[in-house]
Amino acid sequence: MERGTDTPAPRSALQELARSLAARALALSGVFVLLKVGLVRWYAARGVDALAGVAPHRVPALAGADLLAAAAVFVVALAAVLPLAAWGRRGGQRLAGALGAAPFAAAALVGCVSFKVNQAYGRPLSFGLLALASSGVGALRDSVLASVDALLLAVTAAALLAVLLAPRVLGPALRRLGAVGAGALVLGLGAAGGGAAQLLFRNVYAFGLKTNPLVELARSLPRRPASAHDVLRELEASERRLEGHGGAALDLSSHLAPGHEPGHPELRGKAAGYNLLLVVLESTAARYVDAQTAPTLAGLGAEGLRYEHHFTTAPFTLTAQYSLYYSAYLPFADFDGRTLYGRPPPSASLLESFKAAGYDTALFCSAFFYFADLGWLFEHKGVDTLAGGEQLQRPEHPVHSWGVQESQTVEALSAWLAEHRGGPFFAIYNPITPHHPYHAPLAARRFAGYGVEDNYRNALSYTDQQVAQLLEVLRRLELERRTVVVVVSDHGETVLGPGGAAGHGLDFSDAEFRTPFLVWAPELLRQPQREALFTNHLDVAPTLASLFGLPQPAGWQGRDLLAPQVERRTLYLGLGASNRSGLIDNGYALEHNANDGSLHGYTVTADLFTPLDSLPEALAAQGPAVQDFEARLKLRHLRAALQADGPPQSPSRGEPRAADQL
Repeated sequence: MERGTDTPAPRSALQELARSLAARALALSGVFVLLKVGLVRWYAARGVDALAGVAPHRVPALAGADLLAAAAVFVVALAAVLPLAAWGRRGGQRLAGALGAAPFAAAALVGCVSFKVNQAYGRPLSFGLLALASSGVGALRDSVLASVDALLLAVTAAALLAVLLAPRVLGPALRRLGAVGAGALVLGLGAAGGGAAQLLFRNVYAFGLKTNPLVELARSLPRRPASAHDVLRELEASERRLEGHGGAALDLSSHLAPGHEPGHPELRGKAAGYNLLLVVLESTAARYVDAQTAPTLAGLGAEGLRYEHHFTTAPFTLTAQYSLYYSAYLPFADFDGRTLYGRPPPSASLLESFKAAGYDTALFCSAFFYFADLGWLFEHKGVDTLAGGEQLQRPEHPVHSWGVQESQTVEALSAWLAEHRGGPFFAIYNPITPHHPYHAPLAARRFAGYGVEDNYRNALSYTDQQVAQLLEVLRRLELERRTVVVVVSDHGETVLGPGGAAGHGLDFSDAEFRTPFLVWAPELLRQPQREALFTNHLDVAPTLASLFGLPQPAGWQGRDLLAPQVERRTLYLGLGASNRSGLIDNGYALEHNANDGSLHGYTVTADLFTPLDSLPEALAAQGPAVQDFEARLKLRHLRAALQADGPPQSPSRGEPRAADQL
C-alpha cells in the first residue's frame, strides 16, 4: 500500500529522533562538566581550593550527577515528543524534532544561571535559594539580570549552541550504536554516574560541585507546610541533639570580655510624650553612610548618639526585622514563621508597646509585602496604618518589581504626618532602596559611573535624599523639636565581593553585618555622643522603650542600652543560605562553616574583619556554642508555637491590614 500523509512515521524517523535526543543529552552532560571546571578555576583564582575535600582519583566522579541529570532530561524529552513523532504527518516529525531540543536548552540555561549563583552562595541554584532571594519572581528577575556580564552571556550562548548542534556533530558516531544503543548509553552513564556520586561524596562538601543544578532543584522542591506532627518531631529531635550541650538555654553573656559598660541613664524616659520616626534602611552597610554618599544620614549621626559597633542578627530582611521589633532571634528553618505559628507572632512587639501607651502608629514600606512575607511581622501587632507597595502603587506612577519609588512612599508618609501632627505618633519609614540591583532615578544619581559600587552608592544616596525630605516635612509641620529620629538598617551588603558578587548572605564580613544605629534628638542630646559598646538588633526595642519611658515586655532578649550598667554580650549571627553562622564577642568574631565543620577567627574593628592566623583558646572554646545556637533558636520557637494561646489565625500571605485610602 502506498504510504500517504496519514500513515505512521517510518521507523527510521523515530530512530533518528532518539539518536538526536541522545546526542543532545551527551552534549548537555559536557556543558555541565565544563561549567564545573570553570567554577573550580574561578575558585582557584580567588585562593579557594574547591576540591580540597575530594581525593584526586575521585575527581572524575564529580561528573556523575551531571550524567544523571542529562539522562533524566533525555527521558522527559523522549516521552514528551515520541507521540508527536509517531504521528505520520511530516510536519509532526519536524515539530517533534524542534520541541525535543527545548528541554535541553532549558537545562543548559539553568546550568549557566546556577554557575553565577554558585559563585555567590557556594552551592547550586535551588528552590530554597529562590525563596530566600525573593517571594516575587519579578524581583528575582531584576537581581539576576543585574548580575549578567559578558562572560556569562558568552558561556550561555556556547552552552545553547552545544545542545542545539549536537545531533550534527555527534550524530554520525551514534548511528553506529543504533537508536537503542544510543539511548542505553545515555541511561547507563546516568545511572552509573549518579550512583557513584551518591556513594563517594555523601559526607563531602565541595562547594556544590558534587551535585547538579537540575538534581538540586528536584531535591529542593517545596514541601508541604509543617503539621503539628512535624513540629513535634522537630522538637524531639532538637531536644535530643542538645542534651549533651547544655540544653536549649541561650547563653548571651560575653566569654572574652565579661563585665559591664556604663550606659546612658540620663536619657531614660526623657523622650516620654515625644514623637518617634524610625527609619529602617534596607541593605545598608555602615561603611557606606558617609558625607559623600549619604550626607543627611551622616549628619544625623554626627549630631546625635551613634553606636559605632552595631550589628544585625542576620543578613536577611525578615529575620533581621524580627530582631528589631521583637528583641529576639528568629532562626533559619524549613518553615517560615507564618506556617509554623498559624497566627501573628505571639511575642510582644515594639509597636504594641507604643500603641498601648496611646501612640498613633504607622508603617510605610516601599516594598511589596509579599517580599519575604514582611506583612506577618505587623498584621494585628499594634499598627494602625500598614501601607506597603501593594497599597502605595498608583496607575499614574511607575513601579518596579521590588515595590514603588521611594518618593511615592515619602509622599504618603508625609501626608500621614500632617494628619497626625497633634501626636504622639510612632511612624516607620522602611525603604526598599538600595536593595540589589541598586536602582536610582537618573535625576538622583550623584555618582557618574555605572559600576556595581557606583550604582549602590547612587541607590543609597537616593534613599538619603528621601530621608532629607522627611526631615524637611517635620520642620515645616513644626514637629522637629518634639520628634526623635532613629536610623538603623536591617542588614549590610556585600557590594564588591569575590568575582563581582553583590548582595547579602554571601560573606562573613563587616560589610554584611555592621549597620548604622543612631538616635537624633536635638532637644534631648545637647552634644554628639559616640558609643563603642558592641550592640545588635536585639538591643534596639528595649532601648527605645526605655528612652520613651515605656515598660519592657517579658521575653525581650535585648539590653536597655540606657541602663546605668550594660552587660557585655556575645552577638550571634547567621548567614542561612551559605550554611554558616558565627558570633561577635567584643572585638573578636568566630565563624562556623557547617559545610565542612571549619572554624575561622577574626579581629573586629569599626571597618574590618581581619582574619586571625590561629584561634585564641577562649575563642575556639565557643565553637560548640556557635554550632548549637541555631538549633536552640528553632527549639525555642517550636515550643512557643505549640504553647501559643488562642485559636490559630491564618491571615492571607501578602494581604496586610492596610489603609486603603492611601
